[in-house]
Amino acid sequence: MTVYNEGRRQYVEIANLGNAAQDLGGWSVSGSKEDERYQFPGGYTLAAGARVRLYSGDGGVDAPPGEIWWVKKCVWNSDGETVFLWDSSGGEVDSYRY
Repeated sequence: MTVYNEGRRQYVEIANLGNAAQDLGGWSVSGSKEDERYQFPGGYTLAAGARVRLYSGDGGVDAPPGEIWWVKKCVWNSDGETVFLWDSSGGEVDSYRY
């Protein structure tokens, strides 16, 4: 998982580095402030080797399934934040501090 934060254009990129598709339905992404959370819809699957970008701020791309414009508000506002990826049970799967 990585974060791109250039002014008001931002995204979080999640990659499936495994050898099998991963069902992300019910999984979510949040920041360390917990003021915004994106939840993947039921049935959303990330193929093996595929990536998805969740955009926030201005200039987001909305071309599912690989690019999703989540919210116009800037979510990743400052250095030193942490992005979390949660599974459908609420368990932490990954985190990325920037």
